[in-house]
Amino acid sequence: MTRREDYAWGPEGTTAKTPGLPKTVVLTVVGDNSTRANLLLSHDSNGAAVFNPEAKRVDSANVPSMDVHVPAAALFFNHAPTRITADPAVRKALVQATDTEAMANILTGGDGGQALSFMAGDPQVCPPGKVHEAAPAHSADEARRTLDAAGWQAGADGVRRKDGRELELIFFYTTGIEQTAAFEFLVKEWQKIGVKAILKGTDAAGATETLFDPKGGNWDVANFGAAAPFPNMLMPFFNGAGPSNFSKIDNAGYAEKVATAGAKLGAEGCADWVAAEAELVSAADVLPIGSTRVPFYYQGFTAQRSLQIEPWSIRQTA
Repeated sequence: MTRREDYAWGPEGTTAKTPGLPKTVVLTVVGDNSTRANLLLSHDSNGAAVFNPEAKRVDSANVPSMDVHVPAAALFFNHAPTRITADPAVRKALVQATDTEAMANILTGGDGGQALSFMAGDPQVCPPGKVHEAAPAHSADEARRTLDAAGWQAGADGVRRKDGRELELIFFYTTGIEQTAAFEFLVKEWQKIGVKAILKGTDAAGATETLFDPKGGNWDVANFGAAAPFPNMLMPFFNGAGPSNFSKIDNAGYAEKVATAGAKLGAEGCADWVAAEAELVSAADVLPIGSTRVPFYYQGFTAQRSLQIEPWSIRQTA
């Protein structure tokens, strides 16, 4: 990309003549985490996002980073009427059977923390809550009882059935070493309560194509990264009839609380935004799993970062 010579309308008075604003920026898509780390360490790249465990290697070389913390994973459950996860009891049991602490450790190489909020990045408009505390407590025994009460009975093969329908679901996720290990572990945990889960991995493009299919993609549970600096930016993923609400969530408590928050000025609505997230998690509409550091390493320039690098803020230093 090449800077326009007449560019004169950037934030904080940034123009084409601002010292250090680069004339050209070359972007390269590098899907492999190890390769991105190698390019940084060989000084063949000025910046890249590198995740655990490769991040430790870059940290040891003292390459500076700009970090944000986001949920290590977020499980979305398909609420479409034809899907098995339209049953609230199934969603609740799946959450109860999920050891989020163990999952977070696998996803982050042991460096993660508890999921506090879907709000992430800078500026941090609202102090995060403790959204993980809103989830139905982890207990395989309670998960079994939840399914028993809802009429899902275990068959001779261990798979539960109700009205002749198997408790079989499709788990859709974006592939990666840590992700594959974590979700294979989770599927085995779900099997223990009588759920037959089929893992389907894909790349980011495939995930977008399936989840945002207007005719309804073939999935029941999906790992999808939902995080934003401003809470109102998250609303389309959790509410309404728009295409961003790909899991068809319809949570009256969430809708009420975001309406209340939206009617208040700025930080005055923070308690309501935080409470709205808790409504989603307590209803097992979505489950954030742990939190992870998302570093962006840089050299030869400085910049500001919200969730992404702000292009206007880039200043070359070498």
